[in-house]
Amino acid sequence: MREKSGERLYRPRPDDGHRHCLVCRECGLSAEVEASAVESWAAKLGEVMGFAEVEHTVELTGVCNGCHPGRTAPAPTEQHT
Repeated sequence: MREKSGERLYRPRPDDGHRHCLVCRECGLSAEVEASAVESWAAKLGEVMGFAEVEHTVELTGVCNGCHPGRTAPAPTEQHT
């Protein structure tokens, strides 16, 4: 996640692996997302390219319902700040 100035912000990594979150660019609200497709893609790409111990970083950002006036989509059910 980045501040509006471009400075990168970090969140503590969980002890039991990593998680992927969608983060609001306006207020910083984060919602954990299911990302098995990302995990599978990274593992398969490593195999195809002949790499081992592949790690990845995925940054997902958007504007949450609270920061996007008139938005009718449902709010995330699992929220972490």
